[in-house]
Amino acid sequence: MDQNLLFATNSNPDLVDEIVRLTGLRLANYRLGRFADGEVSLHLDSPVALKVAFALGSFFPPAENLIELLTLVNTLHINGVAKVVAVIPYMGYGKSDRLDHPSIPVNARLFVQALEMAGVDQFITLDLHSQIISRYFRTTHLELSAMNLFAKRIETLGLTDLTVVTPDQGGIDRATSYAKDLGKNDIVVIEKHRPADDETEVVKINGDVAGKNLIIIDDMIQTGKTIQTAAAALKQAGADDIYTAVTHFVYSAGALETLNNDVNFKKIFITNSIPVPAGVKLSEKFEVLPTQEILAYAIKPLLTS
Repeated sequence: MDQNLLFATNSNPDLVDEIVRLTGLRLANYRLGRFADGEVSLHLDSPVALKVAFALGSFFPPAENLIELLTLVNTLHINGVAKVVAVIPYMGYGKSDRLDHPSIPVNARLFVQALEMAGVDQFITLDLHSQIISRYFRTTHLELSAMNLFAKRIETLGLTDLTVVTPDQGGIDRATSYAKDLGKNDIVVIEKHRPADDETEVVKINGDVAGKNLIIIDDMIQTGKTIQTAAAALKQAGADDIYTAVTHFVYSAGALETLNNDVNFKKIFITNSIPVPAGVKLSEKFEVLPTQEILAYAIKPLLTS
């Protein structure tokens, strides 16, 4: 019998078959659903004791996704699996990461520790919102990046005078890494002020952008206001075409229509870490890049023969 089994919540259905194909993992026999009152139900239809279980699941809104992942992990744990590896394409609540603001929750730490208590032995994540979150993992944690994926796609465009931009100082390391993938040494850093939640103002643009093609690099888009404000300031400073590469696009936050109608963006590259919702059709301005090969590459060395 297979020693390695794949389990998945309902968050990323498009990734399940692809990961099975790329890794050789067998999709386990289980039923994840709902009780009559809407609570999460789960039934394992075959033994899992002493198996290595890979639990695939993101927790973008709604909160049901997180509850499903916690339920799945803990059920595997109490049924005697040898190891639970949580594969999380998008780890939500990343903005709630600060310990120096006593008046707000630190949900990033709370949910990492909740998953560990539920039974996760190892984490695989993709482009966390901040490096602060990495400190909250007490078990083995591997963070993957989609930056090389974006770099390869951008290279095919054959752009000249391309400069990498980070929309805030918190993304300097990410933008620097991406620039190296493109063979660039310098980046442009935007300093911003946040007068209120989900509101930003550009204070200063550090670097020359006049007459240049730009690629704005970030980990996620929620409302889209940060990169919208950045793009407007860059255009005003004389930038030519502006592209954006963002790992996680949170559709529920309302950015899709706003960015689609924004003439400052030539192209917006995103990934399938969060699936396109049913009934939503993306315009040609958006291009979704697949993450399954990145995830599979990280999973393969963990398979037990």
